[in-house]
Amino acid sequence: MITMDDNYRFEDFGFFCEPGNNEDPSTPNYESITVAIPGRKGLWDFGDEVRERPFSYSLKIIDQFHMNMQRRVNELVAFLLDPYGKPREIKMVRDYEPDMHYMVKLNGPIVPSRAEEEFILKINFVANDPVKYANVENHEINWDSTLVTFDDSYSIDTLYVNDVTITSPQTVKTTINGTAIIPEFLIIGSGENVVIEGNGKSFSLGTFTNATFEVKGKDYEFIKDGQETFILGEFITLMPGTNEIYITGSNMNLNFSIKVRDQYT
Repeated sequence: MITMDDNYRFEDFGFFCEPGNNEDPSTPNYESITVAIPGRKGLWDFGDEVRERPFSYSLKIIDQFHMNMQRRVNELVAFLLDPYGKPREIKMVRDYEPDMHYMVKLNGPIVPSRAEEEFILKINFVANDPVKYANVENHEINWDSTLVTFDDSYSIDTLYVNDVTITSPQTVKTTINGTAIIPEFLIIGSGENVVIEGNGKSFSLGTFTNATFEVKGKDYEFIKDGQETFILGEFITLMPGTNEIYITGSNMNLNFSIKVRDQYT
């Protein structure tokens, strides 16, 4: 059913999933934001907020010797918790979609049913970040990669922008296979009045010499020479399909890269 942290399955702890008694939703939970306005029919719709994605698996124990049952439960619980006894984040890959994963945590107590004829427990997980992530980043999708196969859903047309040399205003392209994403940019070198623009948003690097900029969109971090600072402008969002990124400025001698891990609903 699922693989946890790349190496572990429920069978490794002495359990198997009951078929047909699990919850594995195709979408996360949504919350509609509405307001009732006196004198106006219906509700004013402010759209929907994406919330968490829950998962639930019903397990039966393989070992029917009662003296071993609690030991098996203890081993599974220890795996799901951190050293302080709190639910830890676990990488979860489903068998029918092996090229993508969620980051999940135990959600709620594990309450075994200790009926004499069978031993059943329910495991509830939650992905507070409901996004489904590709197992590889864009630079790992190529003909020589050992991390991808022809059965994976990644597109070999993904264009990885890596160490592109920029000495004059230039347009580079990158492809997004999943949903919209704020990528990671890496810019190393020198330039004057350098601006990076794409999809209606831009940020300025100003004038610099032998500097390194890391723009980490997912974490909304802008780092110059190892020190976090403020971004002058906005983080650029890449949309599904091919995106054009414009680099402008003068006296430029830059290495420019875009790193992306595709994400899906």
